[in-house]
Amino acid sequence: MAPMKDGAVVILDVLGFKGIWRRRDPGDVIRKMHLLGKVGEAIRKNQLMRLSCKAVRRNVVVLSDTIVVTCHLDSVEGSPPDVVARARALSVYVACKTAATAISLVASSETGGPDMALRGCVSIGEFDPDGTTIIGEAVDDAAEYEKLAQAAIVWFTPGARTRYESLRNSGAMAVPASTPLLEKPLIVHDYAVPLKDGRSFLTLAINPFGGPERPRGEAEIIRDRILATFSADALDVQLKRQNTAQFLSCALSDLEA
Repeated sequence: MAPMKDGAVVILDVLGFKGIWRRRDPGDVIRKMHLLGKVGEAIRKNQLMRLSCKAVRRNVVVLSDTIVVTCHLDSVEGSPPDVVARARALSVYVACKTAATAISLVASSETGGPDMALRGCVSIGEFDPDGTTIIGEAVDDAAEYEKLAQAAIVWFTPGARTRYESLRNSGAMAVPASTPLLEKPLIVHDYAVPLKDGRSFLTLAINPFGGPERPRGEAEIIRDRILATFSADALDVQLKRQNTAQFLSCALSDLEA
């Protein structure tokens, strides 16, 4: 049996997906979800991403309203710890860029079809992405937390936050050292993610506007389209909308920081 891979897993789900086949044209929904499956093709515009995508093995799987992104490097087994740490950091970076692109892609007027809001979690650790099977501790970690946020936020699990801090303290998050990989505007730092049980968790979250970095005006349009998906009057929906609006306001501010 091949050893587990070390890298990043992101699990996303589409909020309000239930009943979408009766509310919207099924063909439009299918085309939008197919775009999510090809999201990797949309993030190769800058040089760092082209180089990163060549180095990192990335897989995107769509199952109904759930999207799973995995990223890892094959060639670091048995390498010194600093090499392994940099490989893990690069995998996390590509996974977060992919997720950020997916969030903005499904709310962009350029892609057509129904606008969607995504919620989910980032996990860092070991997993086995063998063919059609994606299993492992990192997958379980992301799956445990990905539906807990009371907002359209993609955030780092408690374990991922701890591992991120370890990578950052080791210097692995910079390639080169003067160019941080997981910083603004890709990541919103120290954000209190609102949870369904009324508590909040201070962690990192993916900035929806940091996939490709966007001008303020374009980002505001995407913000408005994401918020418009919370159209029902139900209290649960409107709470998600309020929390999402607060987060997107913070994410927009980071674009100008």
